[in-house]
Amino acid sequence: MTVPTLVVHGTTDLAAPYALCGPRTAELVEGSRFIAYEGAAHGLFATHAERLNEDLLAFVKE
Repeated sequence: MTVPTLVVHGTTDLAAPYALCGPRTAELVEGSRFIAYEGAAHGLFATHAERLNEDLLAFVKE
């Protein structure tokens, strides 16, 4: 991929297990930025909306 990429993943996600998905995805996408949400599950848009929006806005402003 040749576009800026942000990978965000909750550490207690059961639908997409953290160890299998988040960090590994970031490793596969060269130059990507990875943010782990400690204790967060799958629905970050609902449970961590404010933080997620802040992280997304900061990323697009980089």
